Amino acid sequence: MRSGVRKITVNHGRLRGSLFIPSDETSNRQRRRYPAVIDLFGSTGSLIESRGALLASHGFITLSLAYFAYKDLPSVITEVDFEYFEEAIEWIINHKQVSSENGIGVLGTSLGGVIALYIAKQCPQVSAVISINATPTFFVFGIRHNGKQLPYCCSIDCGHTVFNDDGSMISSWKVDESKLFYLDESSRSKVLFLVSGDDKLLYTSDYYIWLNNLTPTKKKDVELIIYEGAGHLLEPPYTPLFYSCYSIYFGGATIFWGSPQQHAEAQEKSWLKIREFFTENL
Repeated sequence: MRSGVRKITVNHGRLRGSLFIPSDETSNRQRRRYPAVIDLFGSTGSLIESRGALLASHGFITLSLAYFAYKDLPSVITEVDFEYFEEAIEWIINHKQVSSENGIGVLGTSLGGVIALYIAKQCPQVSAVISINATPTFFVFGIRHNGKQLPYCCSIDCGHTVFNDDGSMISSWKVDESKLFYLDESSRSKVLFLVSGDDKLLYTSDYYIWLNNLTPTKKKDVELIIYEGAGHLLEPPYTPLFYSCYSIYFGGATIFWGSPQQHAEAQEKSWLKIREFFTENL
């Protein structure tokens, strides 16, 4: 984290997280305003602050937002409601050091990337969304919206699931295309998908199905980048690649895969792309 970046613990209403504010070299009476990003991680829950601190070091006021399995938040993802994220958007837009004239950004990884895409569909205040290693649908489980559980369209295809000698699982999803959620003409958000070509948890074909069903107008608002040889997950540079990870939802280890060298190169390239995308659109 760059010298001068401030971290503020967020305990506002239901919201739990950390706000990282870039170094402010002006006087206290004339503090600068910054473009804002909400940062979401995946199905491990809790609060992950590392990427938020890095984004603030590059000039973005960033809310690292926990949404389950943290303090007094719901313990499981199915108890989370979408209104929580709407509250976070309103809160950060109204922060005195946020410049929101061009909208705000949302960055999400894995399950957080699914939620980020759903935010792009639902929230006009959001103008730039980056979805990393995520599907264009809720998979295995969904969150609630307006009191109802959102549909999910993926389930494990047990007939084609592969188990390695060490017991780890290569996921095999069955996707119900009718339940994918799409951006419509009311969405103002630009969307960037960052995809790992060797991700054994998700399939790249799902993105093409989704893209092919967008209207020509919305296709222009979406960019898809596939990093060949990279695995699950794309993190900021120099974060190690994990071969597999234990999943509480499957009761065992799932394969992340990827070539260490290609994954490391993809993390450097994707981190640069993330900053360029938010700079251009916020």
